[in-house]
Amino acid sequence: MLAGSCDMSVGINLFSPCGHAPDVELGEMFRSMQAGSCDISVGINLFSPCGHAPDVELGEMFRSMQAGSCDMSVGINLFSPCGHAPDVELGEMFRSMQAGSCDMSVGINRFSPCGHAPDVEIGEMFRSMQAGSCDMSVGINRFSPCGHAPDVEIGEMFRSMQAGSCDMSVGINRFSPCGHAPDVELGEMFRSMQAGSCDMSVGINRCSPCGHAPDVELGEMFRSMQAGSCDMSVGINRFSPCGHAPDVEIGEMFRSMQAGSCDMSVGINRFSPCGHAPDVEIGEMFRSMQAGSCDMSVGINRFSPCGHAPDVELGEMFRSMQTGNYQVVFYEQ
Repeated sequence: MLAGSCDMSVGINLFSPCGHAPDVELGEMFRSMQAGSCDISVGINLFSPCGHAPDVELGEMFRSMQAGSCDMSVGINLFSPCGHAPDVELGEMFRSMQAGSCDMSVGINRFSPCGHAPDVEIGEMFRSMQAGSCDMSVGINRFSPCGHAPDVEIGEMFRSMQAGSCDMSVGINRFSPCGHAPDVELGEMFRSMQAGSCDMSVGINRCSPCGHAPDVELGEMFRSMQAGSCDMSVGINRFSPCGHAPDVEIGEMFRSMQAGSCDMSVGINRFSPCGHAPDVEIGEMFRSMQAGSCDMSVGINRFSPCGHAPDVELGEMFRSMQTGNYQVVFYEQ
């Protein structure tokens, strides 16, 4: 939103947007929001937001909202933002907010934004903010935005911002947005922005948005934008939004937009939003939209939002919306 350059790379070889070492770098993700500063690190070594150590770094993701340029690469080879090398590439993700065109590709072959090569492709994700049409595909076969081929498909994710309808599917079988086939399904994610109802499921069995079957479930994620209540669960057991069962739980993620409180947990043990148990925890992600403070942790050890222990940490993700200061760190033991 302010300065206008963004490079986002998740790789194991050379990518140095500002930097010098062969790191996986993404830095200053939400710096655009205020003026401020935001670092997001997903690494297994020391967090070096400036990009000098071999860390996993994230750089200036949303800065493109002003200048209309953003490159996002997730690859294992050299970062080639123009799509010439066989990298896993994500190109110009947020550029659509200015120019209305954005291509996002995550593939192991050449970057084919039009969907002709057998790559893992995500196409024109944020273009809907201008033109009202967006297709997002992550597959290993040909890009079939309509859901006819056995690809991993995410279709028309942000189209809801214009037309109020959006289907998002990540599956290995045919795309079944209604949840009848045993696919990995994400349905009508952003439709809530218009109609106030949205179900998001990522499971290997039948999609049960109400949370009765042992699926991996994400329910009514963006419904909070209308009604102020949203439950999001990714678990292998029964969906327990209150956090009493040993599920992988994400609870009331976007409820903060109405009520100012939101807990998000992804763990294998009991849900401990305060961060005392060794769970995989994401806490109060969007609470910053009301109160200006948000901690998000995904770790297997104790939750250390200040970033002192070697946990998998996401700290104060959306705090930048209030104070313009945000750091997120992933560690791995």
